[in-house]
Amino acid sequence: MYYNNNIIGTITLLEVMAAYGCKKLVFSSSATVCGWPKELPCTEEFPLSAAKPYGRTKLMIEEVCRDVYASDLEWKFVLLQYFNPVGAHPGGRIGEDPHGIPNNLMPFIQHVGVGRQPVLKLFGTDYSTKDGTGVVKCITWRLVKGRLFWRWYQPLKRHQERKSH
Repeated sequence: MYYNNNIIGTITLLEVMAAYGCKKLVFSSSATVCGWPKELPCTEEFPLSAAKPYGRTKLMIEEVCRDVYASDLEWKFVLLQYFNPVGAHPGGRIGEDPHGIPNNLMPFIQHVGVGRQPVLKLFGTDYSTKDGTGVVKCITWRLVKGRLFWRWYQPLKRHQERKSH
């Protein structure tokens, strides 16, 4: 599903955009394109690699965008790499009910909401936060403002292809 929805869908979108002369795209990628870093923090020069299908599709789309830009400089792309994106298809075809142990918070919240689990358990007590628990970051107005900023920001330059958030 990820390959069809993400890659084929994006290529189709780019074709339609080109047909109508719309050559600007802000792409919501994912931090999963950073793979498993050997050192932190990740920088703009960090080599990209993705370990799982979802991340590989996002990485492939980033490469498609770079290739389209290289072949036609009228295109303007901004590639935003978000951490912990969540979401699902309204009909449940794809989304936040993974097999095995979930790797983000949303499935745990949903399990409580539908009665699979009685309570939401927070993981860890030794984080470097005030109460020792992990900090949960949600998409906030700050992220919206960041997207709006990039929407009208100058186009990518050849040597400045990646923007990471």
